[in-house]
Amino acid sequence: MAASPLTRRGLERLARRAQDALASGRVPEARRLFERVVSSGVRPGVGDPPNVAEQDKPRRIRGLMGLCYCSVEDGDLVGALRYIKRALEIDPHNPEARCEAAYVLGAQGQSEDAVAVIRQSLNQTADHARSHKALGFFLIQQGKFEEAVRHCRRATELEPGYHGAYAEMAVALRRLERHEEACAAARQAVELAPTETDYHISLVGSLRLLGRRQEAYEALLAAVKLHPGSAEVYEALAEVTLELGKTDEAIDRALRLLRMEPNSLLSREVLGVAFLQEGRINDALRIADQMVNLNPHDPSHHFKKAVLFQHQGMHHEALQSFIRVTDLAPGSDMADDASQAIAHLDGQQVRQILLLAAEDVSFRLKLCRDPEIASQERGFILSHVGMSTLMDIDFETLGRSHEGERPPCYH
Repeated sequence: MAASPLTRRGLERLARRAQDALASGRVPEARRLFERVVSSGVRPGVGDPPNVAEQDKPRRIRGLMGLCYCSVEDGDLVGALRYIKRALEIDPHNPEARCEAAYVLGAQGQSEDAVAVIRQSLNQTADHARSHKALGFFLIQQGKFEEAVRHCRRATELEPGYHGAYAEMAVALRRLERHEEACAAARQAVELAPTETDYHISLVGSLRLLGRRQEAYEALLAAVKLHPGSAEVYEALAEVTLELGKTDEAIDRALRLLRMEPNSLLSREVLGVAFLQEGRINDALRIADQMVNLNPHDPSHHFKKAVLFQHQGMHHEALQSFIRVTDLAPGSDMADDASQAIAHLDGQQVRQILLLAAEDVSFRLKLCRDPEIASQERGFILSHVGMSTLMDIDFETLGRSHEGERPPCYH
């Protein structure tokens, strides 16, 4: 059943309530209100023109777009497109509906179709700022950064307060390595919308690329005041603090971040480096162990752990961790580095085994019978390659050679 007609002002108030509910994350409430906006008829109010009902198209489109946003929030992209099509049936050239259609297509992986929709819209409405920004967004995804900058800049010319366009422009400029310009665009986005966390992170990223770490640090301190609960801001602040050599402060900020995000890997990255810089190897090793437990399939965590084991002279543990790296990332540069480290550890141990075998007859005899068991009994752990090398050694010949070199013993 159709809702009772409302005055134009009543419908506007209803639409504002729906928009506020959506912005606050109250999606079911927003959907219910937008459905009323779409289904309610309009009746003349005091001061309204007599043909107010004929001027009702923008309101219905606004309601349908609101329902589209609700569907996107719910993950229902098919439903979102259905509402967009209804809006375009009312006004086939509506640029807002076309923009949203492009974003939904992009979310479905149809980037080329999204670009085609936006270009067609701009052919009909060339001065629509959101269309230029949307095209810039998709062009960045396609790696067309120069064109993306042009469209984002055009959006800011049409709408000087359009912070989203400045933010996208900063991304494209950074990809072009035009870092000064990227920094200026990101700063403009922050000034226009200081509550947007991503804009602060973008600005700090550009400052760090320019080597202006103190400025990045100060920008993050300001961002923390605006976003005291943002783990992303604290992550960046911990990193920059460490880059500035403020080791104790970096540890403090990383520990604070861990209280906010107990599974944070980045906070542990900062702690591991800071502990290593302070010579706290055991603490660094404890952090590396936590990182492996949190993400056991990341070879870099095993590599860090292996290096720390090696630093502590724990060759068996280092070898196992390096071997794990080669298993997880075969053919990678990291695996090549791990293989070199394994070869070094094997070489050290084989040399020690040879020295012991030359001096210890019983050990040498055991090596002749079973090199693997004999070496393990003495605490040596070799890789498969190292063990193969050990098995190729003729310990009997080694023993005779060593005995022949001994000086005579007189009684």
